[in-house]
Amino acid sequence: MPSTAWVYDHDYATAAQLEDIFPETNYLLQWCSSSQQPILHFWQSCPTVILGLRDKHLTDLAAGLKVLQASDYQAFIRNSGGLAVISEPGILNISFFIPQAHTIDVNQAYQLVFDYLQKAFPELTLKHYEVVHSYCPGDFDVVVQQQKVGGIAQRRQGDAVVVMLYLSVNGDQSARGQLLQRFYQAANTTSNEAYPKVWPETMANIQDFLEGQLTLNDCKKRLMQAFKTSHPALEILTPALLQQQVNYKKIITKQKAQQQRLNRVLTKGE
Repeated sequence: MPSTAWVYDHDYATAAQLEDIFPETNYLLQWCSSSQQPILHFWQSCPTVILGLRDKHLTDLAAGLKVLQASDYQAFIRNSGGLAVISEPGILNISFFIPQAHTIDVNQAYQLVFDYLQKAFPELTLKHYEVVHSYCPGDFDVVVQQQKVGGIAQRRQGDAVVVMLYLSVNGDQSARGQLLQRFYQAANTTSNEAYPKVWPETMANIQDFLEGQLTLNDCKKRLMQAFKTSHPALEILTPALLQQQVNYKKIITKQKAQQQRLNRVLTKGE
C-alpha cells in the first residue's frame, strides 16, 4: 500500500453544492481503486435531510417533504439503500476510502473504521449495535451509554471500499430526531414497519459525553491522529487539485445527471 494518504476536507455549504456530495464520493471511490491510495474525506453541509432509496417508496413522500421544508431543510436522495439521515453544521461526515478491497470483507471494513473512531475518543467506551428507534438504524450504529451518536455504511467499487460515518458532534440532536419523527409520521401513512418509528431520546451528540465544548475541527484533529496510526504520511487534497485528476469533469457530470434524475421524485406533484 502506498505510504501517502490524501485528506480531503470540504464544506457543501449551499443548496446547489449538495448535488456534488455523492458524485464526488463516487469519483473518489473510483480514484482510490485506480490509484490504490487511501483517502480520508471530511464533509459538512447546510441543513439537509439525505433520503435513502427506500424512502422513495413512502406512501405520502410529498407530505413528509413539506415537514422538512417547513423547518428550512433541504432534501435529496442518495444512490444507495437505507433511510433518512440528517446533515448540518453540527454533524461531521467522514468517509474512509480503503484500497485493496479484495483483502478486507464487509465486517472487517466496518470494524476498521469503528476502531479508528475508538482511537479518536479513547475516554469513551464505544459500542456498535442497532438502535431500533433511532433514525437510519443499522448494525453499526455507534453507541455511547445506550444512545446513538453516529452510523456507519459502506460501498464497494473495483478494488476499493468507502466506509462512510456520520457523527453527531454538537447542536440540537433532540430537534433532529423530532424532525425525522415528524417526517416519517407524515410520509409513512400505512405504518409500514420497514420505516423507523423515531424516538428522539435514543440519540445524542458525542459532545454530551465529554467535558467541555467539542467542535467539528476538534473531531477532525482526533480522527486524523487515529488515521495516521495506519497512514503516517498525509497530504492535503484541495478541490482545485481534485478537479485536475483524470476524467474528473466527465465522471462528475455523469454522476450529477444521475443525482438529478433521482431527485425528480421530490418535485412530483408540486
